[in-house]
Amino acid sequence: VVEFEPTDSATEKIEFIYRLLVHDKIIQPIPQDQISQLAMKHRLAIWASKLNRKK
Repeated sequence: VVEFEPTDSATEKIEFIYRLLVHDKIIQPIPQDQISQLAMKHRLAIWASKLNRKK
């Protein structure tokens, strides 16, 4: 179980969630030369949008 602290920035939270989902093989990793905060946000948004379709 992971708990975010009030002092954790949005950037840290996005990176942690992205890396966890990649580690668990739930999402495909972004190529290393293309990784950025915006790319991670986009990948997470795509993943989240697909969650609603599976119900």
